[in-house]
Amino acid sequence: MLRKFDDPRLVASLLELPDRLWRDARRNAGVSKRWFIDLQTALALDILLHVAPRIENLAALSFNEHLHWPQGRGKPALLIIRIEETKNESPLEFELPIALSDRLYAYRNDIAPAVIGRRPDFLFISRTGVRRTLWTIRVAIQRSMLRHLGVRITPHQFRHIAAKIHLDANPGAYELVRQLLGHKDLKTTTKFYAGIDTRRAGRAHAQLVARLRAARPERVRRRPKTPQDPRE
Repeated sequence: MLRKFDDPRLVASLLELPDRLWRDARRNAGVSKRWFIDLQTALALDILLHVAPRIENLAALSFNEHLHWPQGRGKPALLIIRIEETKNESPLEFELPIALSDRLYAYRNDIAPAVIGRRPDFLFISRTGVRRTLWTIRVAIQRSMLRHLGVRITPHQFRHIAAKIHLDANPGAYELVRQLLGHKDLKTTTKFYAGIDTRRAGRAHAQLVARLRAARPERVRRRPKTPQDPRE
């Protein structure tokens, strides 16, 4: 699956997809029956791309417990996952970019209340205000990826994609990837993604050899020696 994302065009399309879905959903509000779910899928993809949470944590996101705006609207929001909610018993805290933070704020305080009649406690809800199940969220993400990018990707595989994107830009940055993914042991991170770095190292070395070959000095042509007189 990760080899598909060696194509920079596919990576660019993936990074642009949350914005595309958000704009389309906003434009289709009141027209399409699925616009409200599509809006949530756009937010889910943006969160997956930025902080790569496990699907269990993503599906359970609550505005009261996990999403906070300590500096108010227009500033980065914090996404906090408590120690008892993580697989490795380590709390996670991420700062979300302002654009995503503003969309989450607008969704919670303006968009969702217009649909369900009140501010929602949870991010993923139906039009009647009932929490959506983990299964429905996973299926919506997978269908969206297949429909718009033509690739089959599960929400969990976004964790691998996030690692690849970062390691492509910062070879060997395993410690940062470890912290992003919440791995307890650096060995876990290197075990999963060493293959990516092996291919990257091979490409980098091949490029170095090619540059050295292209820059090699021209050989000095030497005049052939004349046969030496045996009497000398």
